[in-house]
Amino acid sequence: MADSTDHIVVDLTPQNVVVDMWKSPAYVIGLKSYIYNLQFNAAGMGPPGPAGPAGAASTVPGPAGPQGAPGVPGSAGPPGPTLTPKGSVANSAALPASGNTKGDLYTTLDTGHGWVWDGSAWRDQGPFQGQTGSQGPQGIPGTPGSAGAAATIVAGTTSTLSPGSSATVTNTGSSSAAVFNFGIPAGVAGATGATGSQGPQGTPGTPGATGAAGANAWALSTGGFTVPPADGTTTVTVTVGVASWVATGEPIYVAQAGGSVSLPGELVVQSKSGNNLTLVNPLPPSAIALGSNYWDPSSGLYFADDFTYVASGGPTSDQRYTLSPGTGATIGGNSTYGQNATLKVLGCLEFATGTNASNTGAGVGWGGNFSTPFFSIVYGLAALTFKSRVFLETTLPATGGGYALRVGIAQPVGTLYFNPPVQGFYFEYSPDNNSGQWRVGVGAGTITYTNTSVAVTADTAYDLEIDVNTAWNSVVFKINSAVVATISSGIPTTSGMALWQYAKGSAGTLSKLAAIDFWTLYYPVAR
Repeated sequence: MADSTDHIVVDLTPQNVVVDMWKSPAYVIGLKSYIYNLQFNAAGMGPPGPAGPAGAASTVPGPAGPQGAPGVPGSAGPPGPTLTPKGSVANSAALPASGNTKGDLYTTLDTGHGWVWDGSAWRDQGPFQGQTGSQGPQGIPGTPGSAGAAATIVAGTTSTLSPGSSATVTNTGSSSAAVFNFGIPAGVAGATGATGSQGPQGTPGTPGATGAAGANAWALSTGGFTVPPADGTTTVTVTVGVASWVATGEPIYVAQAGGSVSLPGELVVQSKSGNNLTLVNPLPPSAIALGSNYWDPSSGLYFADDFTYVASGGPTSDQRYTLSPGTGATIGGNSTYGQNATLKVLGCLEFATGTNASNTGAGVGWGGNFSTPFFSIVYGLAALTFKSRVFLETTLPATGGGYALRVGIAQPVGTLYFNPPVQGFYFEYSPDNNSGQWRVGVGAGTITYTNTSVAVTADTAYDLEIDVNTAWNSVVFKINSAVVATISSGIPTTSGMALWQYAKGSAGTLSKLAAIDFWTLYYPVAR
């Protein structure tokens, strides 16, 4: 082996194999080590030579060796500081900056980390929640508690809610002392039911106090006046003109009329001129001449009849009446009611329709002759009032028989006892019309009917009243003093007669009865 400052030449085999190692001695050492590990089997190789001296330490790290075996565990360290759990905060920025004690521990909700105060700052200890442990064993049952107080329930208020809304129940108390308030929806309005039958006449109420002056009230400009004696007159001056609202022959209500300081009543306008009215104190009924049935004819057409004198055949001798019974029908006096104290009947005129004949009935007229024709009640001359008290006796007729009772002022057509009249105004009851309730008819050549809601009952008095105003543009119908219809169109302008008609059609087989207790006509026509 020859030395050289730049390289080493090693002759390893007889064939003179030369290995050149360049550069520094460190590479020579590495080569040496490598050479030692070579396995040579070449023939003729000699035994290894003695080991050379140790080379200088290599400055190039060798490859990492394999993982060594774990070391022996060290001894336990000293105990750490005591931790004091203080709760949780939203995040680390929310940790308190003051008032802290070493060992205080907070958990941040955003990360789940534990933060410990080390005396000067917060230190993140990483996740601070361990894995969920297994469920522990069942605990020993506790001692039963004492019985609690019994719960109570009380019904509170009940209120009505709007129709169609939902019912409500609200507890305004507690779970152990409940107070339930209920809300109940009102029902939806049902259809109007059928009108019931008319109830009995009520007991008259106590008269009310005098009301305020109405639209046609007037005051005297000359103060009070003395009420004249019966059939006497007096002239008064009022504070408003009278031409527009008062008519000659019209009754006027005044206090103390009739000469009594306790009995208010009415006087009648005899004449008028500007603001001056001449008033007459009409004779009371007791002062009317017996049998005359008239007030003073010079101031109008007045009639009243209570049928107290009627013979069995009716008022046949009084030519002002026309009696017209159809086949099988009869007209008589006092046959059923006579003088009836219960029904307050002093005398009556009775109709019987008969049993077998077709399209028959009984009719009575007053004031004219319909066959001529001539009718005494000329329309449109003054205000008119017609009254009549009637009964349907024993039982009412069945439907389908063509029965009809008509009462009023009109002109008969063909027969007085059967055909519906025209040119007038009257009440009509028929079980075949308006469900057997009263209706009213008004018209000239054609009658227009208006229904009322007044039902009819047998053996019950019906006080029928018809009031026509002075202008003859309004007809008011009343039953037992209550207004049931007001008609302002189709009012006739000819003439008529007072009439009562109880008709029976072809299907009727029973004789039905009706009675007139009385009637009056008040028509103060100026002459």
